[in-house]
Amino acid sequence: MTEEIPGLSNEDILLENYFYSKKGNILNSQKITKINIVPTDNDYSYGYIERYFAKQTNNSNSIIIEIDKTQYDIALTSVNCIYSVGSLFWKITGTIKDIIDYNNKSIIDADKIFSGIKKLLEKNLLQFNKEKLT
Repeated sequence: MTEEIPGLSNEDILLENYFYSKKGNILNSQKITKINIVPTDNDYSYGYIERYFAKQTNNSNSIIIEIDKTQYDIALTSVNCIYSVGSLFWKITGTIKDIIDYNNKSIIDADKIFSGIKKLLEKNLLQFNKEKLT
């Protein structure tokens, strides 16, 4: 059974549990840059964040980096392919077991479409969970 996320229908949850990937072009004058996200109080109230990632497609040595929604949206709406981008929901509140189970499933599903994301995220399934920090 799919866990309910406030504000989303079960159909939305099923769709968002998969990592959507679409190749897009960042214009030469723009460059995707890695960001360090910091969840807000609203994110913690909601219990989830949406995370965005990119990988340069014309460089076999490129690595997956975390980006912000603005860069993600630009990549999705651009024409020529230099970056492959995707997003996934990340659970940040709840029991340790629920968070680990949800995030593990999310990255397994994501890795089917965006190979390498599992390697990036699986080491810290509790990332952004405040409980583990106290």
